Amino acid sequence: MEFQKGRASLDYSTIQTNIMVINSYMEIIKSSSIIDKVIHEYPDLCIMANDLASNIKASTTNESLVMTLNYQDPSYEVASKIVNAIAMVFEKQILNIMKVDNVTILSSAQITDEAIPLNINPVMVIIIGFIMGLMLAIGLVLLLD
Repeated sequence: MEFQKGRASLDYSTIQTNIMVINSYMEIIKSSSIIDKVIHEYPDLCIMANDLASNIKASTTNESLVMTLNYQDPSYEVASKIVNAIAMVFEKQILNIMKVDNVTILSSAQITDEAIPLNINPVMVIIIGFIMGLMLAIGLVLLLD
């Protein structure tokens, strides 16, 4: 960051470097060093490493310097506990891994928040139900004939 006439101006190369660091963070968060540490420090989560690694998603919006963690689980309570555990472990371990201390948890998942259902497509459910009903009806007609 450079200062010009009392105002700070951002250097484009610094921003690009920070975006690359965030991309590295998104890969590190899915690595075995973080996943294994989460399983070791939070045995009450009762989850396997491969399940944890496959269901965690790290993303940024519009190449910002803020990373969002998402975890997909049938129970919102379990998912929020797992996301919070991963964030806490990552915040502690990134100092050892990258030798930087610029990671801060801006907000944690609240169990009281309203859960948003995933993979719910009512049109697809209706179409599948219609096809299954049609197949069952044709099978019944053939059986009775």
